[in-house]
Amino acid sequence: MLPGSALDKLLCSFSPSGDQFAIAGADGRVRVFDTGSGRLVVSLGGATESGKANGGPVGNGHLVEAHTCITWVVIKEKGKKKQAVGVRGVAVGTAAGDVKLYDVQLGELKWRAVDAVQGGVKSLAFSADQGVILATGSSCSIVTLSADSGEVKKRFEASKYPITCMALSPDGKHVFGGGSSMQLWNVEQQERAAKYTGHPTEVRAVAFVPGQRHAVSAASGERHVAIWDVPPAKKSKKQHPAVTTLNLEDPAVQLDAASVSEGETFNVAAVSEGGEAYVWLCHRETAAGMDGADAKTGLACQLVMRLRVGDGGSKGANAGRDEAVLGIRFQPGPAGPSLLVARGSSAKPAFETLAVPSEAPPAAADVIVSLRPVGGVLLPGGKADNGATATLDKSIQPRPRQAPTSGPGVTVLGTDNIGQPVVTRTAAEAASRKRGADDTDAGAAAAPAAAAQEEEEVVPDLPEGDVPLGERVAALESRTQGAAAEEAGPSAPAGLPAGSSKADSLSVLLTQAIRSNDRALLERCLATSSPSLVANTVARIMPMDAALFLKAAVDRLVSRPSRASQLVAWIRAVLHHHTAYLMSAPGVQPSLTSLFQAIDARVKLHDPLLRLHGRLGLVLHHTRDKGQLPAEQQRPAPEVVFEDALDEEEPAAEDPFAPAEVSEDEEEGSDVELLSEEDDEENEFDAMLADGPAGQGDSDEDDEDLDDLLDD
Repeated sequence: MLPGSALDKLLCSFSPSGDQFAIAGADGRVRVFDTGSGRLVVSLGGATESGKANGGPVGNGHLVEAHTCITWVVIKEKGKKKQAVGVRGVAVGTAAGDVKLYDVQLGELKWRAVDAVQGGVKSLAFSADQGVILATGSSCSIVTLSADSGEVKKRFEASKYPITCMALSPDGKHVFGGGSSMQLWNVEQQERAAKYTGHPTEVRAVAFVPGQRHAVSAASGERHVAIWDVPPAKKSKKQHPAVTTLNLEDPAVQLDAASVSEGETFNVAAVSEGGEAYVWLCHRETAAGMDGADAKTGLACQLVMRLRVGDGGSKGANAGRDEAVLGIRFQPGPAGPSLLVARGSSAKPAFETLAVPSEAPPAAADVIVSLRPVGGVLLPGGKADNGATATLDKSIQPRPRQAPTSGPGVTVLGTDNIGQPVVTRTAAEAASRKRGADDTDAGAAAAPAAAAQEEEEVVPDLPEGDVPLGERVAALESRTQGAAAEEAGPSAPAGLPAGSSKADSLSVLLTQAIRSNDRALLERCLATSSPSLVANTVARIMPMDAALFLKAAVDRLVSRPSRASQLVAWIRAVLHHHTAYLMSAPGVQPSLTSLFQAIDARVKLHDPLLRLHGRLGLVLHHTRDKGQLPAEQQRPAPEVVFEDALDEEEPAAEDPFAPAEVSEDEEEGSDVELLSEEDDEENEFDAMLADGPAGQGDSDEDDEDLDDLLDD
């Protein structure tokens, strides 16, 4: 599939009678539309369905089952009055190996066969004669399930390799399919009847040609459709090659075939990955000059119709993002088969019936048939509704009157336009008024057609005093924008810009980005900086999504600390609104630890940087040239300076570290006291020496006095 195309991850199938169309998307839901009116009949399944999703529970609403194949089931049951009542259902296979059957009339799950095909279901087929559903997949076996209860009846090993796609013959006795090599199996005898060369890649579309001994198949990555003889003309143990191939620009994803004349001519139709449909006319020919058993037959095939939505100008960078052909089915008729086409988007498909040409047109340009887009505000095809008429083929047969499809005033949302900007009704009306002012002439030309359409559409009058829903929604948006402007203050802009996001739409985008691990969409959400919008958005998401978002935000903060100003507001809102869940979830602890370490590392550097900043400021203030300071920071100089001419000698500079000065009287007094003390000590010493030899009795006392004097 082309990434982002209308057919990406979509499973589409028409009912056997062609009156209903089923779409299984990536959201786990199966929606059924009525092909006559285009209205949604029922929506089946979803995130609230109990069961398994790829091996895990889905009851909590966080996981969605991945549907891998789809087929219609029509069975007859006995009613209360013992009458046969037809029950219509849709059977889907999941990647977990389960098979589910939904009752379309009751809108509920009828039964679920758990682990019917180990490794995942790849293909389903329904046998109306036997009332059973055939399932196959990675287990290399074909499983027969009861359509009434889902009970496994038979299981036989059909191949050594996984079977990715299969189809049941109209008589219900043979199954044709394979993974890479194509094979034909006899269901009743549970054995292989023939083997074919096959495709180099896995097969994803197979169909039988009713009333013919042919089958068609297509594989991923191959730009052709192979036609096989089923069963082969000659029995052999060797691999039988394909009869011929039909070329197309993109690989095929859907196939269908119909018989024009029994045994001679048939039609083959295919839907490509690019959203285009191809129709071929194949005629059986016999080589000239050969009769009997030795005669060699071949197929002459011609492309008679190629369908595309719009003018095909979406090739290039935007290829695959516009509306496309979703599905095809041949409808039998007295004048030959007609082609039922489903086009548009998964949110709003439209249906048309086209007559299949009986021969190829003379010019190659006449093969292309352009279908009108459904349109809408968010879809590029909406331009076709503004007075532009799309090119329609004259061979289109009229269908019953359909309900009006989406127009310029309707927003179509679906899986094919996820990621496009959300446009408010007020912004859309302002843009339409601006376009109307520029294209006055075009609007005047389209006025009669619009008036005729209004006359055709009969709208019942509302009761007195009631206001239409559209006017009430527009008034509510105007009041909401006015309240937001008052809260923002007079400095805020006059109104919201076109395409601005609100908390409800931003929470949806954030949830999608988290669950699909879309980095580009997540960065777009993180670009929002309004505190109130961030808080309201985080409060709306589920706790499990908040834990995943916290991990992504912390990883970005640790890898690039410069984004702290952008990420701190989101992290703070997550911790504020989902504290209880984050503290109870053990898997969130590593993220919280990384966040704490990152904050702690930055806080530790705060004090040293603050001290360094102060010191550098002090140094720069004293080393800066005073003459280079701005005028407002310079000190004013004195206006008048007085100079005394008599005082020619400049005073000596004062030393601030010099000792204090002493007067002359204080100097002399201190000297006299010092001399008197020294004289007393000398006299005392002389007296001790004189008493030495004369008085022997006082020698001890004199010695003590002498010691004291020496000590002093």
